[in-house]
Order: sequence, then structure tokens, then C-alpha cells
Amino acid sequence: MAWHYCRFLQQSSVSRSALLSVQFALLVYLRLYAAIPWAIVLGIAVVVKLARRQIPYASVLAAGVALVIALTPWVFVVVSNKALPIYTEIATRFFGQTRWRLHYYTE
Repeated sequence: MAWHYCRFLQQSSVSRSALLSVQFALLVYLRLYAAIPWAIVLGIAVVVKLARRQIPYASVLAAGVALVIALTPWVFVVVSNKALPIYTEIATRFFGQTRWRLHYYTE
């Protein structure tokens, strides 16, 4: 993904932006926490390239469409799993607040 990101920065095109978007979707599927920093990096890069007029709007549109298509099954799974009891535990692990406490070792 890093190589495709560097190629996207060098020369933006519709195919490179769509490919980068699909790779980001795969990262969301595989490692959700790894996708968060990449989302920040990709978002900043797109905004900067749009501000400098170095990327066509068709490229951004293609990336958005590819991302929506790739993440649609994930959204359906998340919505359908809300009824399961395990969903609460998983959501708490990902997004829940944990209170820190000291662990005392007894020997």
C-alpha cells in the first residue's frame, strides 16, 4: 500500500486512486487499527492535492465509489451483527473505555 501511495503522490490518475481506495478497504477488513493512520494520511494527501489542483475530480470520485463499493459488505455485516451478544463485547474491545487500575502481585 505504501508503494501505491507514493506512486499516487507522484502522478495521480483515476486507476491509481481507485486501486489505493480498494487497498485501504482491504486494510479496514484486515486490520482496523492500522487503517486509522492511513485514513489520516490519505485524507491529508487528497485535500492537499485538490487544493494545488494536482488531482482531477474524477480521480476523487472514482476513489470514493470504489471505497463505498468495497466497504458495503462490511457495513451490512456490522449492522446485522448488532443483534448478537458477542457484538457488545467486540464493540467494547474496540471502542470502549477501560479504566486503568494497578495490578498487585501476590507471592
